[in-house]
Formats: sequence, structure tokens, C-alpha cells
Amino acid sequence: MPEKEMWEGFFNPEEILKTMGLDKSITNVVEFGSGYGTFTIPAAKVIKSKIYALDIESDMIQMTTEEAKRHGLDNVEVIQRDFMREGTGLLDSSMDYAMLFNILHLENPMVLLNEAKKVLKEGGKLGIIHWNYNPKDAKRPCYGYKAQTGTMHSVG
Repeated sequence: MPEKEMWEGFFNPEEILKTMGLDKSITNVVEFGSGYGTFTIPAAKVIKSKIYALDIESDMIQMTTEEAKRHGLDNVEVIQRDFMREGTGLLDSSMDYAMLFNILHLENPMVLLNEAKKVLKEGGKLGIIHWNYNPKDAKRPCYGYKAQTGTMHSVG
């Protein structure tokens, strides 16, 4: 992962979250791979209730925790967890929104997508951002992003 300043320079989190349908009507959110808290903190400022920020890296957990405190946010629950192996630990059908931002590069993205579906309420929203690759730009191997949001429905 790039350094924090470089990473955060790639995004306008508030604008992206607005575009992705994250607003005051959303109650509970789970973020898979919260990293530096780039999207966690702005999301926490908008939603009605709580955001569960999951990451496997202790450094990322510490940074996001410190950012939440710095912004006076008490609705951020930062959890160190290997959600690919252990799941989220959240109740099934308990989240209104799941954020999968710049994380679908993991070895088996279907495990991640299935876990998101498991914790989303019927009709919950799934927001996905994934990099576009640019092999011509040596300084920035990835550029831009595609933002998608959709509603998860049970099948069968």
C-alpha cells in the first residue's frame, strides 16, 4: 500500500461516498479492509449509527483508531480481523451497507463478496471501487477507479 499521503491523494472520499449512495439514511456499515481510514472517517460523519472498520494489519487498525479519536467520532468500531479466513464476526443480515473499496485484488474475491452478502440486510447496498490498471504510468501503477453501488438480494 502506498504511503498515507499518496494514497489519500488519489481520492475525494466525501464525493465518492455521496456518489455511492452513502448518506444519512444508512444506519450500519461494514468496511472490508479499512486501511488508513480514508473512507471510514468520512463515512462515520455521514451515517446514522456505526461503521465497523475491519483490517488484518495492526498498523492500519491503530491509524484508523487514532483518526476516529482525532475527529471525535464514537461510532467507529475498528476491528483487527482476517475476514477472509474468519469472516467478519458480525451478525448475518445486520448491515445496511458494505464497502469493498480497492480490495477485490485478494486471492479469492468470491469469499469476500459472499461474506459481504452474508452480513447485508435484504436490500442492503454493496459499494465497490476497484482500480483501473495503467501499465504506461510507472510512477502510479494504478489510476482512477470505477465506483459501483448496488442492492444485494437473496437468491433462491
